[in-house]
Amino acid sequence: MPRLFVGGALLLVFSLGFVVACDDTPAGPRSGEDVYREVGCVNCHGHDGAGIAGFAPTLHGKKQLWTRENLITYVKDPPAYVAKDPRLREQGRGFRLPMPKLVLDLPIEYENLADYVLSFP
Repeated sequence: MPRLFVGGALLLVFSLGFVVACDDTPAGPRSGEDVYREVGCVNCHGHDGAGIAGFAPTLHGKKQLWTRENLITYVKDPPAYVAKDPRLREQGRGFRLPMPKLVLDLPIEYENLADYVLSFP
C-alpha cells in the first residue's frame, strides 16, 4: 500500500510541474516593440511610428525633443504632463483624441518602450 501512495504522490508532483510549465505568463519583460504593438500604440502612431494625420503625431524625431525619463513620465500620465508643457498643448490641438495613460505591469517595460520610440529616425 505505501507504494501506491508514493507513486500517486510522484504522479501528482509531475502533474503540477506540467501545469506550471504550461503557464501562459510571459517569461520576462516584453521588448519595447512588443509593448508598442500589444498595448495599441501601433493603432494610432502606425507600425513605423509615422503617425496618422489628424489622429496621432509622428514619433519620428522624438529623440531630439525627449529624454528617456521624460518620455516614461509622459506615457504614464499624458494629461498631467501636457498640462505643464505648452508645446504639447499646442501640438494636441491638431489631433482628435488625447493620449491615454499607459499602465504596464513591469517598470522595465516603460524603459523598453521609451527606448523603442526613441529609436525611430
